[in-house]
Amino acid sequence: MGSTNRITGLIAAGLGVGLASCQSDYRANATNVASSLQGGSYEVAAAQAAGFLDDCDDRDRAVVLMEAARTAQVAGDLEASTNYYLEVDELLRPYLSTKPDALVSEVVSATIVNQTMSTYRGTPGERIMLCTLLAINRLAAGDLANARIDLNRAHDWQQAAVAHYQAEINSEQSALESASRGKGRDVSGARHHQGLAPLHQSVEDLRGYADFANPFSTYLRGVFLLATSADAGDLSNARSDFRAVLGMAPVTAPVVDLDIAAVEAAQRGELPPTTWVFVMSGLGPYYEEFRLDVPIPFGQVNYVSAAFPVFKRRTATMESFMLRSGELTAASAPLCDLDQILGAEYRIRLPGVITQELASSAAKTAATWAASSAARSGGNNDAAALVMIAVWIYQAGSTAADLRGWRSLPQRIAVARLATPADGLVNVVGADGNSLCSLSVDAGRNNIVVVTLPSAHAPPSIQMAQLATGLQQAPPAATVQPRDQPLAAPISAAEVQPVATPVKAVNQPIAAPATAPAAVAAPAASSSTGSADRGRVVRVRPGNAHSTKNGSGGPR
Repeated sequence: MGSTNRITGLIAAGLGVGLASCQSDYRANATNVASSLQGGSYEVAAAQAAGFLDDCDDRDRAVVLMEAARTAQVAGDLEASTNYYLEVDELLRPYLSTKPDALVSEVVSATIVNQTMSTYRGTPGERIMLCTLLAINRLAAGDLANARIDLNRAHDWQQAAVAHYQAEINSEQSALESASRGKGRDVSGARHHQGLAPLHQSVEDLRGYADFANPFSTYLRGVFLLATSADAGDLSNARSDFRAVLGMAPVTAPVVDLDIAAVEAAQRGELPPTTWVFVMSGLGPYYEEFRLDVPIPFGQVNYVSAAFPVFKRRTATMESFMLRSGELTAASAPLCDLDQILGAEYRIRLPGVITQELASSAAKTAATWAASSAARSGGNNDAAALVMIAVWIYQAGSTAADLRGWRSLPQRIAVARLATPADGLVNVVGADGNSLCSLSVDAGRNNIVVVTLPSAHAPPSIQMAQLATGLQQAPPAATVQPRDQPLAAPISAAEVQPVATPVKAVNQPIAAPATAPAAVAAPAASSSTGSADRGRVVRVRPGNAHSTKNGSGGPR
């Protein structure tokens, strides 16, 4: 009877840990943040993400910081965003070269309870985007030296993934299978159970880019090197980056070919000021829990419950846009699909995720069988019944899929470029011919503009940077001005690439420009404003942008 009590005590302790790790608070917060972003309530999303930093478990802190950094960036609070990015960068940077991603102690904990017990360290795609988005903040602040470092570190994360990530996943999976077989629980056959087909089907068409590459990060570095070229080496590296993008995504050729030609012109000292506009549309993928009874024979127990994360994609929003300045137009090219990148990484991780969960389920089944056997051998049927109830509650309560992931990333990124117009006015036009926003860029400089549209109904969030040859220039304030008239004529269908779901925009004249410099106009805290905010004055200040409301300020 003593052994039964000990087993019951262990089960009760494990039950408390398992239930506490179900991550219900994290899941609810992540869902709320994504909903606020899609509704265009950017300050609300930033406050929700930052507010959860005080309550989240240390194991979840990296992914919560990612959400806080990105939502603050979209809300226009670039100072807070940069601080959050730097904090999560400090958490993850040791895994760039010195620490393995998988720790034995965490693998054991995950096997005893579930995979949410491990510390979240981001996937290669998330780490690359972390450095790239941080670089965008640096560019907007005129901090070109650190922007260069961040863009180079994004490249380093890619190389580290190629060198270590796949090997570590394979090694972890082999170790788990060997450990399970050593205890009489062979999970290798169950890994191919037909009930797991939905997991594989969710990403069967997602292949990603070669070697964990991200064409957006590579292209942005090429643009940076071209636009700020300090020497011939920068131009040579820019050409290499542009050629790498063509290799990853040949569909970018209409835009990237112009950049390669621009490198050659720059080598002759003939590069005119150029403006690049990136549109980040939609929100990236997320995970839902998929529960299944799988056969793992052990003692008198043949089926156990397991939970797995299934990859989910959101409805596509926008794939193309146009730039218009006077008589000039420039079509965009699709540059990066985060569904493809993160889905391909999920495909790589999936065998290990399944093996880990099955090993965990098998271990719990073994505990169930051992506890029930001990209770029966004591001859106390009441005790046996209580033990069985306890172990099954433990198994059900501690079965939880790891649904953590950076949900506020964009779904797709497209790019267009044109010679910076003499008046600095550039209109960004959706596929339906309506204005998404009008930009006032510096006519004498190279400009980078990033427009974020989390949904077809959300107002644009804009970050801008003015660049010139040399690393020491400080950019002036950049503004986003409305057009005082509707478009003279819609863009013809022949000029615009087809899209699956066009972005909706208000088909009305845009409000007249402000007569005096306006304060920062934050998106409304309610999604009811929706697309009605398109075309209004939005002033973007490099560096110390406005603070979000509700205490979503600096780092903790």
